[in-house]
Amino acid sequence: RTWNAGSIHFPNNADDVGYFSRVVDHLAANFNADPQSVFLSGISNGGFMSNRLACAWADESQHIRVRAIVPVAGGMAKMKIDNKCIGESKRWGMIPLPNIYVFNQETCPYETWKEAPSHFECEALKDLPAMIINHAKDVLVPLSGVVGRVKRDSWLSPPVEYTLRFFAEANGCSYDVDDNTEGRTETFRRVSEKDTNDITTCHSLQSCRKANTTLCVSHKAGHNWVREETDNSEIFIMPSRFFGWLMSPFARTFDTNHEILSFFAQHRKLEVLE
Repeated sequence: RTWNAGSIHFPNNADDVGYFSRVVDHLAANFNADPQSVFLSGISNGGFMSNRLACAWADESQHIRVRAIVPVAGGMAKMKIDNKCIGESKRWGMIPLPNIYVFNQETCPYETWKEAPSHFECEALKDLPAMIINHAKDVLVPLSGVVGRVKRDSWLSPPVEYTLRFFAEANGCSYDVDDNTEGRTETFRRVSEKDTNDITTCHSLQSCRKANTTLCVSHKAGHNWVREETDNSEIFIMPSRFFGWLMSPFARTFDTNHEILSFFAQHRKLEVLE
């Protein structure tokens, strides 16, 4: 069972956007929650679903308003599977992974992905503060994108830069298509005292219209929830029915919980703070 998040889901016709809308309505009616102050976050399929909800609730006619979003190890899964996006078989070291393919950015550039037939529309999305968190060692949702087909199941995860550029355009930010180091300010860097390969960095795009847009990457982490070195609690590892825990290396240079809550706190309505 997964959320119907677009091209990252297994076949189902569940109206999960409708489900979450009813959840918000229930919370507003019974717990004095404000449907005009919704914050979205989730990991993996939950990250993709967060992006879909942001699109669904972007129309001003909606009674729900999203204030900020932080997808973790997820992306914008709006494009339907297209053979032109399928590259060579993905490998774990020298071992080819069956039915898992590299996302071919040469034959499926950003413009093709954006204009392709979609599972859902997102034209109304604009000025939404976004902090995108992905991990360099993630095999399930790699930075470079992936396409998978297993029996009737299929999914397409675009390159992280596609998702970032999508939010950059929605938020009116500077985005250099030829050099992804231009127009970005490093706002966070932490190197582990125990492992110098364990580095997390965050870069914010410049000249955004209203909403800040940031990409954070833990360079050692796999498909999991990164915690800081001082956190002695049990390490959370996202299991996978395809790959298992061996393909989910962990890192300890980013307090994901703290950073998400801090980001959300920046975008609460003024009356909430008073």
